[in-house]
Amino acid sequence: MKKNRVVVNEDMISELPEALIIQILSLLPIKSAMATSVLFKQWQILWKMMPVLKFNYCDHIAKTFTENVCKSLLSHKAPILESLHLNFSGATDIGTLIVTADARHLRELVLKDDSKLTHFGFPSSLYNCETLETLILKLNVYVLPPSQVCLKSLKTLHLHSGFFNNEATVVNFLSCFPNLENLLFDPTVIFKGFEIKIPTGIIFNQLVHLELYASKAWGNLVTVMLNNSPRLRLLKLIKVSIS
Repeated sequence: MKKNRVVVNEDMISELPEALIIQILSLLPIKSAMATSVLFKQWQILWKMMPVLKFNYCDHIAKTFTENVCKSLLSHKAPILESLHLNFSGATDIGTLIVTADARHLRELVLKDDSKLTHFGFPSSLYNCETLETLILKLNVYVLPPSQVCLKSLKTLHLHSGFFNNEATVVNFLSCFPNLENLLFDPTVIFKGFEIKIPTGIIFNQLVHLELYASKAWGNLVTVMLNNSPRLRLLKLIKVSIS
């Protein structure tokens, strides 16, 4: 009696729907995703349709990081760039990269700076991103934001690490997001003295989700935030210790 043989197509991966392949590629580092283009001819353009792009300066020679990221963004063909992650260090031309990404209708931007600079002045191009809805900042430096900014589409803002060296810069920064709905805020590292304050006069009219990393003094901070957030529905407090 002859046994029936099951014929298995050895090239099952290339026969997957393009949408599924793009989802799989999106899980890979951009360098690995681009390398897959040599596997199948039809994959040569699929990485260009990835909705999420993540770049790490460790994967590039320092002098070519900006150039390589810019080339990748210019090659991107998806109608919308859902998310761009930039882990950079040193003299990276972030302004040029943001302008290029904004032309792809950028929705989310994650900036992580591993350098030890004492000040980081945000490029003005960051505040001209009309489609930007989420901004996540992980910067171990003091930030000097411009005095006039207005990102009307921004709904989610995450602030990590050290940021401002006085209350005036906090006022200028937080007042620039009139439609902010979700805020993750680490007030323990805003000022050099760890002095925990929220400037008076700021009203978060659209804020519904607030997450605070705070020290022992977070009681007063919470009171201030609650009094100035009339639509707040969810409050999450995370207690941290400061040595």
